[in-house]
Amino acid sequence: GSNGKRGGKPNCIILDEVDGADAKASIAALVDIIRADIPFPSASKSKKGKSNTYLRRPIILICNHKYAPALRPILPYARQFDVRPPNTERLAGRLRAVLSSERMSVVAGGML
Repeated sequence: GSNGKRGGKPNCIILDEVDGADAKASIAALVDIIRADIPFPSASKSKKGKSNTYLRRPIILICNHKYAPALRPILPYARQFDVRPPNTERLAGRLRAVLSSERMSVVAGGML
C-alpha cells in the first residue's frame, strides 16, 4: 500500500530494453548488486550507531531477445517468463474500453 509520500523506497526495479546495445555495463552492475553479500546485523552499524539496512528488491528486466550476448551474465540469476502478445480481438476490446473510459472514439476500422 501507499502512504501518500513521494520519494520513498521503491518496491521493485523495472528495466526495459535490457537487451539493447548499451546493456553490457548495466547488466554487469546488476550482477554485482545481485551477488553482493548481505552484511551481518553487527557489521551493518555505522559510526553513529544507525543501522545500514541492506534492502533487496525484485528486479524486473524486460527484453525481446533473452539470449542476447549482453544478457548471458545475468541468466543464471534470472527467472524467465515468456509473454505472448494478446490476440487481436482481446487487444481491440481493451483499446475500445480505454477509449470509452477516456471519452474518446475511433473511426470504424481505425484499429486494424
